Amino acid sequence: QPVQRQAPVVPPLVVEPVETHSHAAAPIPPVIQGEEFATPARPFALPEFQPRLVRLACDPATGRARVVETVGLRQPDGRPVTGLANLHAGAPGRAFDDERCVDLRGSSLPDDPMGLDLEGICRTRDGAIWMVDEYRPSICRFSPEGVLQKRYVPEGSSAHGVVVGVEALPAVYAQRRVNRGFEGVATDGVQVYAFMQSALDNPDLPDDENSRKSRLVRILCFDPVSERCTGEFAYILEPDGSDKIGDAAWIAPGRFLVIERDDTRGRSARQRIYEIDLVGATDLLGVAPE
Repeated sequence: QPVQRQAPVVPPLVVEPVETHSHAAAPIPPVIQGEEFATPARPFALPEFQPRLVRLACDPATGRARVVETVGLRQPDGRPVTGLANLHAGAPGRAFDDERCVDLRGSSLPDDPMGLDLEGICRTRDGAIWMVDEYRPSICRFSPEGVLQKRYVPEGSSAHGVVVGVEALPAVYAQRRVNRGFEGVATDGVQVYAFMQSALDNPDLPDDENSRKSRLVRILCFDPVSERCTGEFAYILEPDGSDKIGDAAWIAPGRFLVIERDDTRGRSARQRIYEIDLVGATDLLGVAPE
């Protein structure tokens, strides 16, 4: 039984201070491809850019927002977090193969095993800040001071000569479509829910064909105390053009707001917010495939 979706909703305006983050390295869509690269390369305008945690205060009366606080994200050893790719250990287009990173002149940029393509943000009751990443994909825990405390990755991710995090997620999540890992994260204050952007490419093909043909997007429930996944649910995208999830927010036990969208822009773009309910949905964690 998949997750139940209700009619599109318009959420209330948020008036209290909110947290967000700047996108790591702000990559430009992949446009460079040549004999040097087995997969398209992604140019980075600012390869050394350090993503930041930004706290904003919004005034609905004036329609303006102001920056309350900005915190640069750092690795445990104090180095700035980067947005550079981690691995090129798998066949092109398959698990453990990231996009090739280049500068605006097309010169290759070095990999960063702990580089993060961050998406989403939420805070648990203990004060920890959680974000998700598209590369591995991974679930990341930061301190309020912006220090990366743990990065949870799929099983097998660190079997390629470098450590990229703590292996705590199901191995199949490594088969994320290129640049379509975790896109949203939400919490009930204790459990952390990570939302894939698009369907996994399962079985894993070089051109991500199985991901492109599927509308089944996975939601993973993660327990920070035991550092284990405690639930997995299937979310079915609408059949009228949506091909990805944009973000998610917790609103009540088992209930979330989820953004569904397509790749278009402007007036014709399809971007809707749905309320979903996990109650009654089948927990797929540990269920053997038929």
